[in-house]
Amino acid sequence: MNVTIESQQPGKRVLLVEVEEDRVKQAIDEAYRQVSRTTMIPGFRKGKAPRNIIDMHVGKASIRERALEGLLSQCYKEALAETGVEPFGAPEMEIVDFEEGKPLRFRAKFEVKPSAKLGQYKGLGVVKSVPEISTKAVLDELEKMRKNKAELVDLGEEGEVQPGKVAFLDFRMPSRDSLDEEAKKLVTRSLQEISPGGYLIKPLEECSEVERQLIGMRSGEERQVSIDSFTVLAVVTAVKELRLPDLDDEFARSVGPFENLEELKKSIENNLRHLAEEETSKKVREEILDRIAEKASFEIPESLVEKHLDYLVNTMREVGAKLYEQNTDAGKKDIADVFSEERMNEVRERNRPRIQQEIKRELVIHAVALEEGIEADEDEFYGVLAKMAQERQMDFDTFVNEMAKSHGLESVRTGILREKVLEFLERENVAGEDKGEDKAKDEKEDVRDAQDAQEPKDGHDAQDTQEPEDARDVRGAHDTQNVQGAHDAQDTQEKTETAI
Repeated sequence: MNVTIESQQPGKRVLLVEVEEDRVKQAIDEAYRQVSRTTMIPGFRKGKAPRNIIDMHVGKASIRERALEGLLSQCYKEALAETGVEPFGAPEMEIVDFEEGKPLRFRAKFEVKPSAKLGQYKGLGVVKSVPEISTKAVLDELEKMRKNKAELVDLGEEGEVQPGKVAFLDFRMPSRDSLDEEAKKLVTRSLQEISPGGYLIKPLEECSEVERQLIGMRSGEERQVSIDSFTVLAVVTAVKELRLPDLDDEFARSVGPFENLEELKKSIENNLRHLAEEETSKKVREEILDRIAEKASFEIPESLVEKHLDYLVNTMREVGAKLYEQNTDAGKKDIADVFSEERMNEVRERNRPRIQQEIKRELVIHAVALEEGIEADEDEFYGVLAKMAQERQMDFDTFVNEMAKSHGLESVRTGILREKVLEFLERENVAGEDKGEDKAKDEKEDVRDAQDAQEPKDGHDAQDTQEPEDARDVRGAHDTQNVQGAHDAQDTQEKTETAI
């Protein structure tokens, strides 16, 4: 058998395979024998009918098709072994020549298994920033804690929705039907929920479109408000005011095992530093992976990229379908436009480079693990499982059995391996640390903030401009200008690992 690689495009291969005439004849002979043994032909015992009679009852083309099927399967496997190519998915077969008395010639077109061929992956000289935690950052966290401890005072029937007040709202469809959870998250994504159903109204200059429509409403009042491309009914069930506790030693003792306010501040500073170090490490690791990827060559089957994009678009469509069902006839057209085929195609193309880069990162991790012989050993594996079982307050064997049923064990092992590779790459490629700008230059402002923080705040000053996490998640799925939130990178990691 003769095998030629006709095309070697990234992620694709085309093999031209020629099978010698004698082997083709043997395959056809075997096909006749099988049909003769398994087919009832009048006047002949099984296995005794001559070829011309078999051709009359079964058809010569059918016999040749049977022989060809077996030849293609076996010769394709042999061609892969000879060339050392690993396919990704089923091949597309093209018969070039299959005539009696001649060799069989066929082409096999297929995508190859995703892989990376590393270039330089050590000594890249990446600089790692050292996070500095300012006094202001600590004070900001203290303010959030004060707000969590704030007392909500009901202003009664005369309470009016205004900046700094807390409006308790019930959102419904104009028909008064309830919203489902996904639609509710979309409606409230620009609001700051500080209590179940209670939303802190921002200063007027920072108010969202929804908040501006709510201002002036009183307790018990209802009003139709426009949100993006559709309309909902907003019902004010109560208006309350935030009263914050003083920032002193008593407050520190009320929020945890702290003797005084200084202990609490030190704890907050340590926590912020830990989070900042994690975020810095994440960014450095991504930079390292991207720089390694620039120097590597890849085999990435296009179908793998399309699989990720399908997942992203299908997730968005599910959200769109729920919103469509919940909306009025007037709003349905706008929603249909947002989630139209044309817009979804735009989403695919806009996210294609990001998906390709995420896949490259995972392939780099896999290639480095192979090159360096990095593995997740059994002690580490079972140690992580034991910790997970303990966190879930489950018996170890029961937990492991449930993980095995959901195919989660391999994900745990992959996660351990991935972390070990990233730690290795960070050690090998970080050349130094950048301590950043001297934070002392902001000390005057920080001290001034510290003094202000000691003063009791009214409801208006208590406002927190941080967007709720749930709101960000929903906008990621809904807004076709910002779809990355709908597609978790973890999903890319798992799909790529499965492909590898």
